[in-house]
Amino acid sequence: MNYVVFGDESTIPKMVDVLGSSIKLVVCASNRPQALSKLKDYSQLRKKLHLQPRKDSASYSTFLSELEAHKPDYFFCFSYSMILCKQILRIARRGAINFHGGLLPEYRGANVINWVLVEGAKETGMTSHYMTAGIDDGDIIFQERISISEEDTAKTLKKKVDAIGFDMLRRIKNLLDRGKELPRTPQDESKSRYFRRRQPEDGVIDWRKSDEEIFNLVRALVNPWPGAFYFDRNGEKVILNSYHSIEEIRKIRKVNGF
Repeated sequence: MNYVVFGDESTIPKMVDVLGSSIKLVVCASNRPQALSKLKDYSQLRKKLHLQPRKDSASYSTFLSELEAHKPDYFFCFSYSMILCKQILRIARRGAINFHGGLLPEYRGANVINWVLVEGAKETGMTSHYMTAGIDDGDIIFQERISISEEDTAKTLKKKVDAIGFDMLRRIKNLLDRGKELPRTPQDESKSRYFRRRQPEDGVIDWRKSDEEIFNLVRALVNPWPGAFYFDRNGEKVILNSYHSIEEIRKIRKVNGF
């Protein structure tokens, strides 16, 4: 099997560990140049590491030719921030598989790790699924659920969900190595919800909301995310980018008279 992997600095090293020499090309997104610079330090990636250019780029056709030249059986996509259009997806001979850090079809779209916390969800999980030209709507291969504790933040949750995803990747590779077919379960469209990409203004704390809602927003945006924020009595911007308990949220509300 020949594989091409699409990911970022948080997932590519582990994908390389799992898939080994079967990887023919490693792709980073051009909208995350910091990922490329961080991964250049991995000696085993230097000759395989490429950047997916934007579709209107002069180098886009060259990128497509490079993908085709490697004759990939599968694409594996994990924590990737660019869309793989039909033109790219058709290159993988046997299909493209995405590892989505949320439960499908209920949590389709972007920044799901953050949104489940903002919503106060009690569980999340990892879903591996076949990719289509749509967003997270392909047949499910494997799905695993985990509980969300009150101590969880976006950072701890991502670590847990990613670990499940790497186990799924290993499981899928083992099946393919043995010539086995992967399971396919169509998604229930009646349960689908789509979440948009979060914007900076989504981090502003609305003190008209309950303590629990604010608590959930704060833990959804801890470092390395930009943090939730508010303006104090003096008009100074205050950023909360680490875990704060509900009691601490109540104290901030009381001190500021919100």
